[in-house]
Amino acid sequence: MALSDLDGAAVVRGAAVGALLIVPAAVVSQVLADDSSTEDGTPPIVFVFFALIIAGFVLAGWVAGTRPTSERTPVQHGAAAAALAFLAVQAVGAVFVVASGESVAPLSIIANLLFAASCGAVGGLLAARTITRRLGGRP
Repeated sequence: MALSDLDGAAVVRGAAVGALLIVPAAVVSQVLADDSSTEDGTPPIVFVFFALIIAGFVLAGWVAGTRPTSERTPVQHGAAAAALAFLAVQAVGAVFVVASGESVAPLSIIANLLFAASCGAVGGLLAARTITRRLGGRP
């Protein structure tokens, strides 16, 4: 499957819906992680927001995969939507990182991009199950 075979509208819609969950969770998580009032390091509540971020990537994949134009390739659409959501959020985050004088870690970005796409692919698999049930068990 080529990149041109993806339905751009489905991918963008999935990325946008996923970003609605990912962005607030990432911002709150970052604020809590930077809170210097904790002596023991990262507060445990940060992991709740990490789970919400993962759920956002899965949701992006599910939304992209359940669009009628992407029913034949829901996993690919899901992975692409989650990757797009990650890249959009990461681009904004990178601006803030560079503005604060820190450096951007390219290998970390690549690893996290692959993780996000994998979560989106899981969402696409869930979309495939939804599609199969809608069609009454016929593939």
